[in-house]
Amino acid sequence: MRRRLLVVVVLVATLVLSTVAFQHSHDPAARSCDLCQVGHTPALQATGLAAVRSPQPIEWHSVTEQVHPDLEPLLASSPSRAPPA
Repeated sequence: MRRRLLVVVVLVATLVLSTVAFQHSHDPAARSCDLCQVGHTPALQATGLAAVRSPQPIEWHSVTEQVHPDLEPLLASSPSRAPPA
């Protein structure tokens, strides 16, 4: 019952707001329409610019062991993936 009431309230609010937005008119004496001005603002206002610093090395690590990749081809007895369906 409570959920049904919430759905009805949301639908009525949507209907009222869309009706007001559709039927608003501009007064020639007014300098700007508040509804039109709000329509051009972003939904989230920027809080400020983030300071991005350039990356700085903190520590230097040297390689202690020599890595030799296996240069022999890998021969598997089964295919590496399933056939297309």
